[in-house]
Amino acid sequence: MRNNILLLILGITLLQPAFAATRDFASIDSDSNGYISASEANSMPGLSGLFLAIDTDRDGKISPAEYDIAIRGGATSKGWSDTDG
Repeated sequence: MRNNILLLILGITLLQPAFAATRDFASIDSDSNGYISASEANSMPGLSGLFLAIDTDRDGKISPAEYDIAIRGGATSKGWSDTDG
């Protein structure tokens, strides 16, 4: 579990510049419903591969808060803490 979390953190850290430089949340949320769906995430290379990791509450969509945590590299946010085992 710890190795998976470390890989996730590394992946998000490497993708931060791509997220920030390419698209803001509103431009990915093409239907303007306030969430990024899996199909919307597919419009951005790199985001679709991390969709399940970024969707920390497992509701099948990425909220603005979850996206913000991913952009900022939220290593200590819910679900990404390295104290999980």
